[in-house]
Amino acid sequence: MVEIKAKIDDIDYANIIKVAFPIIKSKAEKETAAWAMIVRNLNEPDESTIKALLDLIPDSVKDKLVIMALEKYKEAIPAALNSLAASKGLKLNVKDVEINMK
Repeated sequence: MVEIKAKIDDIDYANIIKVAFPIIKSKAEKETAAWAMIVRNLNEPDESTIKALLDLIPDSVKDKLVIMALEKYKEAIPAALNSLAASKGLKLNVKDVEINMK
């Protein structure tokens, strides 16, 4: 077995908020921070709301949002990697990905 680790940097947090908004809203139900109170009252955030949220949400929470967004697509990531490898002539089978923050 071969293990590949990837580092992710230069994250577009605004896009992550759009993609993971249903997860964020669910998490906000359990939080008492100012950002959570705002999120609980939103249905679909527009660009100005997302910008305001980015100013309110602490960096540590932003990184957790990235993980939640990646977790949302965790089952699709191996298939995407397998497809990319096959398109390059590499025969392999990515079975799973591990998503965590260091």
